[in-house]
Amino acid sequence: LSIPIGLIGDGIVPGSIAITKSTATFSDVKVNDSIGTIIHNELPSPWQPNKLVGYYSNDVDLHVVNKRFSGKVIDQSVIGNHAQALNTVTLGSFPLQGSLTKTAGFQFGFMGNSYVRIKNHEDQNPHPSDDFAISTWVTVPSQSLAIGVASKFIISKRRQSSELRGNARTGLTTITDVIESRPNWPYELGYMPVVGKLYASTSDGTTTWTITSSALVNDGLARHVCISRESNDFTFWVSGSSQGTRQISTKSTYNEADIFLGTYDTTLGASAFSGSIDEFRIYLGTTPVQSDIDQFNTI
Repeated sequence: LSIPIGLIGDGIVPGSIAITKSTATFSDVKVNDSIGTIIHNELPSPWQPNKLVGYYSNDVDLHVVNKRFSGKVIDQSVIGNHAQALNTVTLGSFPLQGSLTKTAGFQFGFMGNSYVRIKNHEDQNPHPSDDFAISTWVTVPSQSLAIGVASKFIISKRRQSSELRGNARTGLTTITDVIESRPNWPYELGYMPVVGKLYASTSDGTTTWTITSSALVNDGLARHVCISRESNDFTFWVSGSSQGTRQISTKSTYNEADIFLGTYDTTLGASAFSGSIDEFRIYLGTTPVQSDIDQFNTI
């Protein structure tokens, strides 16, 4: 099958022809709404929508109730980037930390064998001079501390995909899907089963800075999480409270890696996350202050 270059990668149009690669990844699958229920159409952002360059949520476009699927995740920001969902499952309303219950839709549910892979898009990549923030809701199921169990990747941006490769013998360009590790990354969010806490990290390829949440999160409650960088200040927020700020170097944390939700690459394995994520947002050119974080925690 001959595939025009214009249909590859960021230029793919929802509903267009499916693309099969040497290892199946971004098949453009449309989930049939008839087997689910449309809950609501959530506004893309409650905060600085003109700075929102990525918004991936299970409230819109994926309307499957209590069914597993592999399908399309549509970016609801102005960028409109696309993502692939593998074996995700939607969940119903879930309890927030405290007495409230979030009923505004569904989450991406991960079972240790599933992920959402967001194709690299230059307009979503923080450059060295860019302030940025990512935010999401995270639910870690109720569970005991697990000594000796590897940390779980919730949001990771350290694996780069190479898609178009030339063949010197034939002179043809082939479509492949090679995952390559990057030594630096602008942000990462994970869960440590050994201590029952979340962590945020960034790396310039030489030094990695990590901030750990102060409280245990292994109780089945949803928490709003935000990671931000303003100049050289790298800050981690959980449930409206700052967990600390690290002074990072002026060296670059920029990369062109794909973003993975629920794992760090397609191999899954022991580091894959079991739990839920919802309303993953990416902001460039801005960072939140306490009043902004308070607003996030009410939606």
